[in-house]
Amino acid sequence: MVGKSEEVRIPKPESVFYAGSGLLEGPHWDATNNLLYCVSIEDSMIYAIDPESGEVRTYLTDGPVGCAVLDRDGMILEAERSGIFRNHILPSSG
Repeated sequence: MVGKSEEVRIPKPESVFYAGSGLLEGPHWDATNNLLYCVSIEDSMIYAIDPESGEVRTYLTDGPVGCAVLDRDGMILEAERSGIFRNHILPSSG
């Protein structure tokens, strides 16, 4: 049995960051440092965005990067074409 579908209107999203990249991926919120991380696969970049101040820190990786997240020690784990790497380039918590 097919149910009746209902159209739900979603508000237009607010732009938080634009890097001019063709492909931004993997937004990850760091509640400790109040930073939003995302990556540009095509530009081999990790971005750390402070939504309060608008400051953006950029970090060039060794190749295309698919995601970047923080581990429990506050180190960044980045998935690149050649492997997954643990890095300390981003701000430490506390």
